[in-house]
Amino acid sequence: MYTIGAYCGGNPDYAGFDQQYAVDIWAFSTISAASSRGSSGFGLLLRNSNGAIAHDFAAPNITFPVAAGNVSSAAHLPATGRPVAIGNSPYYDVDYIDREPGYIKVDSRQFLLRENDRVAYSTGLMFMSGLMSGNPPEGSTVSDPSPFFVIDGQFLP
Repeated sequence: MYTIGAYCGGNPDYAGFDQQYAVDIWAFSTISAASSRGSSGFGLLLRNSNGAIAHDFAAPNITFPVAAGNVSSAAHLPATGRPVAIGNSPYYDVDYIDREPGYIKVDSRQFLLRENDRVAYSTGLMFMSGLMSGNPPEGSTVSDPSPFFVIDGQFLP
C-alpha cells in the first residue's frame, strides 16, 4: 500500500494563497501473487531481483484502454464485459442565457453516461437562477477537454 499526496495550485490571490486545481491520480498494477498460466504450464513471468513475480504476461491486462473520449467526443465501445470509465469530470459548468433585459445563470454538472455502445458526458442541471439584471458574462466556464478512457473491468474486484 502506498500513500500518495498531491497538490496543484497557482495564480496566487492578493494574500498570496494559491488557487487549488483538481488533481487526478491513477494507479494500476498487473502484478499477481501466483502465475495464471493455467493447466498448460506455459507462460511468461518476470521476476524481480528477490525472485518475486513482477509481471505475469498470462494474466488479463486490466490497464489496456479499449476506448477513449472527452467532453466533446464520445467513446465508442467494442464488445466489453464490464466497461469502466476512468477520467476527469469537468466539474461544474456555469453558463448564461441572455434574456433581454437581463440573463439567467445555469449551473450544471457533467456526468459520464453509457448508452448502448458508447460512453459520453451528459449534462445534469444543478441549479437555474431567476432573471438577473445586467449583461451576462462571456460564455461557459468549462475550458479543459476532460479526457477519459474505458477499460474492460471484468477482471476488477
